[in-house]
Amino acid sequence: MAATAAAAGAAEYVDTHCHVDEVLTQLGMAPPYDEVVADREAVWGKGCCGVVAQFCDPAAFSPSFGVYPELLKLDGVYGAFGLHPHHARHWSEPLASRIMEALAHPRAVALGEIGLDYKQMRSTKEEQLACFRAQLEIALGLERALPVVLHCAKAEADMLAMLLEVVPAARRADLVVHLHCFTGTGAQAKAFLEAFPRLFIGVTGFVTFGSGAALRAGLSSGDIPLGRLLLETDGPHMTPEAPEDGGGTDTGARGRGRGDGGRGGRRGGGRGGGRRRGRGGRKPNTPQSIPAIAAAVAALVGAAKEDVLRQTRENARTVYGV
Repeated sequence: MAATAAAAGAAEYVDTHCHVDEVLTQLGMAPPYDEVVADREAVWGKGCCGVVAQFCDPAAFSPSFGVYPELLKLDGVYGAFGLHPHHARHWSEPLASRIMEALAHPRAVALGEIGLDYKQMRSTKEEQLACFRAQLEIALGLERALPVVLHCAKAEADMLAMLLEVVPAARRADLVVHLHCFTGTGAQAKAFLEAFPRLFIGVTGFVTFGSGAALRAGLSSGDIPLGRLLLETDGPHMTPEAPEDGGGTDTGARGRGRGDGGRGGRRGGGRGGGRRRGRGGRKPNTPQSIPAIAAAVAALVGAAKEDVLRQTRENARTVYGV
């Protein structure tokens, strides 16, 4: 995938957080995903040299429903495995064993997304904290050290407190963390960045939303430096706002409801030229949105879009090794 991008002269990028199974389903594709094999650039976008796919609901690890073995056969697709806080009530030893099995896959590059979601509270606070702690302990005990992908919604204080409690001081300088789809303030980001020297902040299309003012201020002020930034779509959710849209598509869920018998949240929409339409004429948020997110970040930090893409590409290599 990288060779294709380089040959075309496009700036390379990695979508560091995408629910690829959902995206491809919305595009009407199914295993073995022949359309992606035949024309990956049409699906992922010109310049895309990698996608970190998230598998974080109970069904993802089911022998009957899980599709990650097929998805990880696709060129440039890597996997992150864990239990999303929405599903914390389903945490069990058998599920932990299935997650551990998935993490042994040669294309597994992270444990996650895991964390706390106090915005929707689909699992109780107690269930979320217990599940988060258990998975942090798994991450610290892995023989092959992997980055941890964190989901945090209206829970920054409790998340940082749990991280400081569970991760020994001697390990904090070594633990690689991707705080995904950050929606907090610059001060909150700075607290995480100072506590964990190898923590990176994930920025999605939320940076273009009306509700993203605090994030924009954190980027403009330098509290969230470019050297600690990752670009991600969180596709099919978090479609960036185009100027003519008047508002970004925050699907609200940012979570995956398959473990409850159906996909959670409304499907991402949004405008934008040149992308494949999904079912019903919608255009799901796909890795093709990364350049638009880079442009929004560039305007805030006073850099060229190409420089943002270049630096975040290097950051993705540092975090994920891809």
